Amino acid sequence: MFKTKITLYKILKKEELFYGLLILAAIFFFDYECLVKSIFHIPCPGCGLTRAFLELLHFNIIGSLSYNILAIPLILYFIGLFGSRIVDAIQGTTTSKEWENPQLSTSQILIIVLVTLSNWGLNIVRGL
Repeated sequence: MFKTKITLYKILKKEELFYGLLILAAIFFFDYECLVKSIFHIPCPGCGLTRAFLELLHFNIIGSLSYNILAIPLILYFIGLFGSRIVDAIQGTTTSKEWENPQLSTSQILIIVLVTLSNWGLNIVRGL
């Protein structure tokens, strides 16, 4: 059988748990609104991500893309990271380090920046 004890702290770091709980508390208690949107009156590049994730939970991919195109790559990244941490906790390996610190080329970084800026422009035009 497995010799290692799997705990939540082996899968998620303490600061990740803290920030996650802080965000949930802000949403639950303070009727959370985007700080960028409330100050500058324009949506930030991340505006619509919560609604996009909720659409993905209902398997509505088109609806998710209409809220924020970055939701699908982000959710796939977090699933990969979370999965690799579970494997690390079970097998005692360190494969999640590759997910946490990816080595990106200049062209990959440029593509990420262009997609993020394009999405931000779409959010501004649509007034999300």
